[in-house]
Amino acid sequence: MSHILVIDDTRYNLDLLELLLIHAGHVVELAQSGQRALQMVENNPPLLILLDIMMPQMDGYEVARHLKAAETTRDIPIIFISALDETFNKTRAFEMGAVDYITKPFQAEEVLARVKTHMQLAQLQRQQRELFHRFTNREVVDNLLTHGFNLGGEYVEATALFCDIRSFTSIAETLSAVETIGLLNDYLAWVVEVIGREKGIITHLIGDGLLAIFGAPVPYEDHAARAVRAAENLLGRLEEFNASQTAAGRMTLQIGIGIASGQMVAGYLGSLTRATYTCIGDTVNIAGRLEDYTKEVNQPILLAESTRNALPEELATAVHEVGEVYLKGKSQPVRVFAFQTA
Repeated sequence: MSHILVIDDTRYNLDLLELLLIHAGHVVELAQSGQRALQMVENNPPLLILLDIMMPQMDGYEVARHLKAAETTRDIPIIFISALDETFNKTRAFEMGAVDYITKPFQAEEVLARVKTHMQLAQLQRQQRELFHRFTNREVVDNLLTHGFNLGGEYVEATALFCDIRSFTSIAETLSAVETIGLLNDYLAWVVEVIGREKGIITHLIGDGLLAIFGAPVPYEDHAARAVRAAENLLGRLEEFNASQTAAGRMTLQIGIGIASGQMVAGYLGSLTRATYTCIGDTVNIAGRLEDYTKEVNQPILLAESTRNALPEELATAVHEVGEVYLKGKSQPVRVFAFQTA
């Protein structure tokens, strides 16, 4: 059943639209001011909004601007319904993010037809997002839907985090195929959640290893801190996971994490028929080498100097220097730091 919010300062218009939409099988809420409408949307977001323009205190354009600026409401389709019929008004409405414009006095059949069309389009878009989310990250989905798909990349400042299960090959040898996949799925369920909480995106998921990026495609100035907090939380959740595994008589896991910050190339890699969003460059390579080096120094989290220098004081106090290390594939030594969790 469709939930529609109608916003108009004229009671007669509200009553008429409510009767029309209820008769068509919709659930309808009414608001006589922009301020009241924004409160209602925050508490119970509708699937579609019918919005008047000429209202006191806050006009329809301002209401639309607020809705489109908020992450939780920006995707709600807005149909302006107004007595203003100048091209300027319609153009401005579409610039504010409207999906349609109906001129008063309106015809009932026109309102119902346009509402039906945009409800169907909104449902298709929601289904598309839900499908995409199963195979990639929300930030990548939003980037695709906003900017479209283009092969190629751009330079970004971001942080790469490599995470790998230690000795997983040996672990897998003791398990059946079903048990191996089950163990990985149980492990990845909370790993994905922890990384997503810090706005990281997982660009590579290969067996028991993964690469997460913080700061692309959505830029965050504190991308290094987000990655380190994610690493710290991963270890905390791993303790909980292992406790539940032990209680059930199942295998426990240990992980290693390498983190590096700096410039990298981000974009869609592949072909027009098959592509993935990824980040490449020396920064990403260093993160991977640091993860591999965690085994040699028996430290679960290792940081590059670039990440260490970008951390706020509350995180930097938990870091100590391991020393200059010749990482695999690097001709020059890299200053390596370990992060100690509480």
